[in-house]
Amino acid sequence: MKLHFHTICLILIVLSSCSAPKPVKGIEERRQQHLDVFLDLLRNNDAAGLAKLVHYPLSRGNPIPNVENEADFIRRYDTLLDSEFRKTLVQTTWDSTNTMESNDRFMLGSGEIWLDYEGKIIAINHQSPAESQLQKAIQTKMLIAIHPDVEPWQHNLKVCETDKFLIRLDEMAGGDLRYVSWSKPKTFKDKPDLILVGGESQQQGTMGGFTYTFKNEDWTYVIDEVQMAESDEDIGLFLRLRQGEGDEISARCTEIK
Repeated sequence: MKLHFHTICLILIVLSSCSAPKPVKGIEERRQQHLDVFLDLLRNNDAAGLAKLVHYPLSRGNPIPNVENEADFIRRYDTLLDSEFRKTLVQTTWDSTNTMESNDRFMLGSGEIWLDYEGKIIAINHQSPAESQLQKAIQTKMLIAIHPDVEPWQHNLKVCETDKFLIRLDEMAGGDLRYVSWSKPKTFKDKPDLILVGGESQQQGTMGGFTYTFKNEDWTYVIDEVQMAESDEDIGLFLRLRQGEGDEISARCTEIK
């Protein structure tokens, strides 16, 4: 099939316009508009208004439950955004000099707040003193309920399950990473089947998630957190097992807290 010269030119123009970068001025104006809306609601202490801007679920550090909906956000508003943090946010002049864009979303300061380009709050990385106390209280209860072979940890990174296993990933007091696994139908109260210490973590780009790798003789255990992929089927949390140079066995994990 032959294409006329004018048709080829039209195709090239369309392709060029699709791949052209977004005008910087437009990005900055839209970012500032979303910032103004967010800060006005914060300045007025409008928890209900802010709740409508959140992309749910809003992740919280383990083992604190995530914020699941608007009612949950309103109930936990003062814990998520304590008065001192709100005061700092509203007294700061936010513009393109102290916000940073990454993958069609932007952060305030060092990433305490992330918004997308629809103005939705997608992450609150600040932890208030009240939430920190809650985290310690829940962790204390978990230590009482878990098998004594699982020594106390500094930070829990992941708790998840496949159809066959319960899995914990922890950062220990000395900075070592730990992998703990139970074969179902065992529970966390039972003696673990496997404890591995000394794993490695690798971040997969700015928004790509983390990969945690552990070695046990000729076996490799990987917890792969995939946040960006070509298809939805490839996004999520996965357990990947491999013996030596053999084929990889992969299973999707469901995160639990």
